[in-house]
Amino acid sequence: MPAPTNPHKAALAQYCRRASVYDVELALFEPIRRTAVARLGLRPGDTVIDAGCGTGLSLPLLHHAVGARGRIVGIEECPEMLAKARECVQRHRWQNVTLIAAWPKTPRSSSRRSLPQRAIEPTTPSSTS
Repeated sequence: MPAPTNPHKAALAQYCRRASVYDVELALFEPIRRTAVARLGLRPGDTVIDAGCGTGLSLPLLHHAVGARGRIVGIEECPEMLAKARECVQRHRWQNVTLIAAWPKTPRSSSRRSLPQRAIEPTTPSSTS
């Protein structure tokens, strides 16, 4: 009998495989994305975190809202999706966007003594040129 698959790893693998077609798959949801970003009430100069930024589909909307003086921090655990987000940042030459590769690790117990460790790999436009 095969060993049970880790559901998180299986979901992440499927998500990563979809990176090349993800933007097309979500095109129908663009009106919802626009509404969601508008409801954030962001203003020029604000800082916003895009947790699970994927391919960066929300980055243009967020950048439009916070402007060049604002800050955007995108966090993504799928390397293939993050690569697409990096391409978006580089294509637009945004200097106020930081992308972070973060891979959550499951805590070994439900103890409140420690928080899950995360692998952090910040990426800014200047470090990816």
